[in-house]
Amino acid sequence: MCVVENFYRRISLRHVPTTYDGFSTLPFEFWPDAQFTGPPSAWPDSSTNGKYFVFLHGYKVDAQQARGWQAEVFKRLHVLGSKARFVGVTWHGATGLDYHQAVFHAFQTGVALAGSLSFTGNADVTIAAHSLGNMVVSHAIQSGGLTPARYYMLNAATPIEAYDLGDVGPNESANMTELAWRAYDPRLYMANWHTLFAGADNRSSLTWKERFVNVLPKAYNFYSEEEDVVEDADDKASASIMATLLNQGFDLSTGAWKAQELVKGVDWKTSLAAAVMDRGQGGWGFNNAWDVWKNPYYPDMGKRHRYPSETLDIFLFPADLKVQPFFGPFLEADLVAPLWLLASEKAEEKRCSTISWPAPSRPCPMQLRPTLLRRWTLEITRCTPTARRRATARSPRLETSGGTATLRTWGCPTFTRCMKK
Repeated sequence: MCVVENFYRRISLRHVPTTYDGFSTLPFEFWPDAQFTGPPSAWPDSSTNGKYFVFLHGYKVDAQQARGWQAEVFKRLHVLGSKARFVGVTWHGATGLDYHQAVFHAFQTGVALAGSLSFTGNADVTIAAHSLGNMVVSHAIQSGGLTPARYYMLNAATPIEAYDLGDVGPNESANMTELAWRAYDPRLYMANWHTLFAGADNRSSLTWKERFVNVLPKAYNFYSEEEDVVEDADDKASASIMATLLNQGFDLSTGAWKAQELVKGVDWKTSLAAAVMDRGQGGWGFNNAWDVWKNPYYPDMGKRHRYPSETLDIFLFPADLKVQPFFGPFLEADLVAPLWLLASEKAEEKRCSTISWPAPSRPCPMQLRPTLLRRWTLEITRCTPTARRRATARSPRLETSGGTATLRTWGCPTFTRCMKK
């Protein structure tokens, strides 16, 4: 075990998620002391201020990499003068290229997070998460019983509409719509299917909209304006990898978050990225049940998807969309069962998986367009000897002047300044 790990507590929740069918994805971690919630030997609780600082990593971070993240975050906080009891949480976000599966894992882990932190008792707890780790924490606060004193979102890879619909504009929604769908009536979108159902039907909750609204009072949204993974790239309008290569070359990291939203529901013929997604359904796919003949006089020519102008008759009987959506079919057929009680029960049972795989988010992520009342930009410059000297002598402080707040922290190897906007 790394010596620095003797200074803080560690929790591994990588064994929590299951497959869609309920089978375990991973056993308990194999390295020594993966689970350690008692007083650290190198930094006893008597040396702390009694508060806790909990940190969760993001997507595509395996168990060993998570240990590196935790050690690095602890050391930086420690050199800044933090006296809080640090807790590093590892979760199963390393799902290869299947980002949607990682989202499913994040929802499941969020249910277990509060229980794993029960040892903190009634202490003051600050929790921070990076990227997709914010899906874990947000779900834990909304539905898992987690009640931290404050929550720091670091470059959050979570949709704005899950927190605050008031900051979502029409242009933003249009830019997050797959190119082939932009001329279609939005009432046909998977993102709006939930509006067909009354509140008693659990299918009415199959949406990202305001899913994490209870998080707002506790959250501070820290973001980097130059982060490229969650960039709302205007030239990334199609799920097609070939289109991406033509528009931006082999820089596939730019707008990657948007790309995974656009690939939901499409098949591998539309995007090769769909081949690595375990449960392609809904999303921006088309339901062949609504197809029409290419030429009614020559049936041998086969069928094609309806053009936008050919969908007007669908709205004469909108109830038909409840059992036969215009978007790609669900893998769980009971979601469109004629008996609404059966469909509602299935929606409740499979809510997390139905949100994770088929339901696209139309606005951009939280990191890109902060919507919280407490919004902070994050600026980082290289460490200097002056910053190093300040780190040993000064603690972080909040400065206020003329309605503007600046949180200043000094440390190595970075000097970080966060300014309220």
